[in-house]
Amino acid sequence: IASNDYRVNSAAGVPYAEGAVRLDPKYPFAHYVLGMLLLDSGNYSRALSELELTSHAMPQPSKEVYLALASAYAHLGRFEDAKRARAICAQLQKAQSSTGQNSNNQRDNPSLLPSLDQNP
Repeated sequence: IASNDYRVNSAAGVPYAEGAVRLDPKYPFAHYVLGMLLLDSGNYSRALSELELTSHAMPQPSKEVYLALASAYAHLGRFEDAKRARAICAQLQKAQSSTGQNSNNQRDNPSLLPSLDQNP
């Protein structure tokens, strides 16, 4: 019952995430947040664009990004791409488990998401 009262309105957050991207367009985490909000709002094409940008900009792959990419691809009917993204996510999960890492999360390791201009 309480969960209905605290439901997140992702669409309402999109303008704020777009603002963050405008403030620093080379910061991958801003694109990731925007992509996640768009994905949750059902805007799969725009979400895919933001998430693909994020995946190419990060110095280390993120299972969270690839899981979101798989979802966006699947919603857009790009099932082979979704399958590849899920496979990458599974590989990253396995590697993370074997090294004892807990997360690729920005909150846990800010150095994972440097500015886009640091990538070739």
